[in-house]
Amino acid sequence: MDASHPKQIDRVGAVPVWVWDGHWWPGVVADSPLASKHFIVRLENGVTLPVLRARLQPRDPALQGSDKPQRPVR
Repeated sequence: MDASHPKQIDRVGAVPVWVWDGHWWPGVVADSPLASKHFIVRLENGVTLPVLRARLQPRDPALQGSDKPQRPVR
């Protein structure tokens, strides 16, 4: 996760994000268990999965995918 955007993803409740899992996938934050390095994310295809915070980037749905990160997470 880009250090300039941590507060945008720290809250829960349909926060739009890009999820890195071999490719950038659009999703929303569904939950954030306390004391966890993971968020529970629901992808646009309906799949829900735990994702490390480091594999998330903020997303703006109004940009219709043009804000998709160019580089994979390392």
